Amino acid sequence: MNTIIEITGEIELEYDENTNEFKEALEAYQKSIDPNGKKEDILKHVAFHVTRFGIESMVEGVGYVAFGSNKIEEPFSGITVKKNYDEFDFEIK
Repeated sequence: MNTIIEITGEIELEYDENTNEFKEALEAYQKSIDPNGKKEDILKHVAFHVTRFGIESMVEGVGYVAFGSNKIEEPFSGITVKKNYDEFDFEIK
């Protein structure tokens, strides 16, 4: 037997691409993950990481993200997760 489950959800990320934190995070991402990476690539990478591993650990190649009023760890990426990142809808196809 085989079942396909479609998973949908949203993650809202807040950032200012002009801050030093975000610029440094993008530079680190380009050095360690994708030399041609753009703003959209780092945001997708962060969204993938937080849905898989949560917000308690550093995002590989980026730094830490903030969530709500949690303590910001260093190196801070300048990115804040604004909504619940672990609420998804599941539909059996």
